[in-house]
Amino acid sequence: MRVIVRGGENDQHLDDDQWVQKVIRGVNTQNRVKNYDFRSNDPEQVELQRKFKEQKVFYERKRGEWKEVRTDPKYKGHSRIPMHILGQVLTAVKDDDGQGVLLVKRGTEALFDDKIYKQLFPSRSKIAFRFKRIYFAYRLFRLLNNSSLDCTTKREYRKRQHSFWSVLWVMHLVRFPAFAKSKITVEQVRGVFDEFEGKSFRGIRARKVLNVVSKAVWHAYRIGRKKDPEHWTPNNFFKQKYGIRVIEKVAIRKARQAIGVMANTILCPPTS
Repeated sequence: MRVIVRGGENDQHLDDDQWVQKVIRGVNTQNRVKNYDFRSNDPEQVELQRKFKEQKVFYERKRGEWKEVRTDPKYKGHSRIPMHILGQVLTAVKDDDGQGVLLVKRGTEALFDDKIYKQLFPSRSKIAFRFKRIYFAYRLFRLLNNSSLDCTTKREYRKRQHSFWSVLWVMHLVRFPAFAKSKITVEQVRGVFDEFEGKSFRGIRARKVLNVVSKAVWHAYRIGRKKDPEHWTPNNFFKQKYGIRVIEKVAIRKARQAIGVMANTILCPPTS
């Protein structure tokens, strides 16, 4: 047995410094541990879990945590978002120039290195202020992800998978500025997106816009691949800066048109 003792000269609270995290990293190097596993006990992650729970979402900050609690009656009706998936969502939408999409395409590990992690997740004291935009990005992701499940063929599903993060970026880029200026609350965001995921008129219209934007992004790929059909496969196109440039030129304009036509029903309620 090895006992790790903290020196008395450090009088900071355990949740407010990096000492605990250094210990976790030091004693877990013998196992296969992901970068995001080291972040599970960070104060901001604990606070995010609490904030998501208020919106009936189980934020799985520790791998396997959901399996242990999903049968608990108090989590009945909760959806689930793992921490590494939220990291991907926040990365994909963090830059207007689409560079976040390229980061996501390169894997999850780098997203939880100090430099990028601090850009994605605010400190615990700022969670309350930033949570609305985090929740908005999550619900936009969930809406798009659920629409992908409606694909009728494997070919259509593969197309959605290749372009998924690009479509999320475009939708967020076009709609977030108006959302950020509105006075909509987190509870209102939840109500609007619950309606979008249902079978109401607004839900049908919202999903129609998602399909239009998805087709616009795929149309950008077809235009871009003409430059070199053998090189620009879907796998290459959506991972490169060239793909981002073509999508900016071709798809964003179509997305603005589609969302503009249905502005009264898409992604945030009218403000007074």
